Amino acid sequence: MAVGDIVNGIGATGSTLTFQPAVSVSIAITSCGSQNNLVNVSNGIIDATFGATALDYEGTANVKVMINNAVYLSLPSSANNMCYSGIQIK
Repeated sequence: MAVGDIVNGIGATGSTLTFQPAVSVSIAITSCGSQNNLVNVSNGIIDATFGATALDYEGTANVKVMINNAVYLSLPSSANNMCYSGIQIK
């Protein structure tokens, strides 16, 4: 992948959706979908939730969160499908 490439993923009901870029790659996540579920960034030990209020009933949120190999996106197992979209910035 190269700078400017679009990244996205979809997780099925009951699965955990984790996106951890390769070492030296940075991604700007621009949208997440996870109806009635949490959206987290994680470092493998600590999960920090963001945007929970916006996601509670709407199902999607426009976000601006930068992730890399050390701090990455994690959408925990849910009764709903999940998704994300972003762009590689490094």
